[in-house]
Amino acid sequence: REREREREREREREREREREREREREREREREGGLTACTSFFHLFFCLFHQS
Repeated sequence: REREREREREREREREREREREREREREREREGGLTACTSFFHLFFCLFHQS
C-alpha cells in the first residue's frame, strides 16, 4: 500500500510538471497574441480543479 501511494504521488508530480509546461505555453501565447481572457479562464479553471 505504501508503494502504491508513492507511485500515486509520483504520478501527481508528473501531472503538476505537465500543467506547469502548459501554463508556460499559455503565457507565451498570451505574449504573442494577447489571449488574456482565455488565459485567465484557463487559470481560474485550473485553480478550481486543483482545489477539489
